[in-house]
Amino acid sequence: MQSVESIKALFVSRKMKTTLQRIAVYQAMETLKHAFPEDVINEVHKTQPTITIGTIYNVLESLAENKLLTKIMTTDSKMYFDIRVDEHHHLYSLNDGRIEDFDDTFLTEMIKDYLRKKSPDNFELEKVHVQLIGNFKNKIE
Repeated sequence: MQSVESIKALFVSRKMKTTLQRIAVYQAMETLKHAFPEDVINEVHKTQPTITIGTIYNVLESLAENKLLTKIMTTDSKMYFDIRVDEHHHLYSLNDGRIEDFDDTFLTEMIKDYLRKKSPDNFELEKVHVQLIGNFKNKIE
């Protein structure tokens, strides 16, 4: 986990105000990695119980707008946040909602190469994100 000073520097680099609430939410996301807002609320409230739910939602949105978090939609239309903002993929488990990172540069480059040849003229690719949907064989207790 990054130090509070590192997180403050990250916020300053994005021209964001450094607040206790933003630091707490970012630290919660560092711990959780992938999280639904409710998970972030529970994690933040472990150390900062006075931060309101509305504030936590607003901070999550602000961090995503400033590209410090990534927003991802699951197949069941739930929004979750990802601490990683680099180009990577996800494995999403239908049976337990678990999300894990899946790094595969070959897959990414293959998709980009395909789209360079086949993409409509009026579409400019920003990022490749593949969400593989299935079930993990191992259960996490």
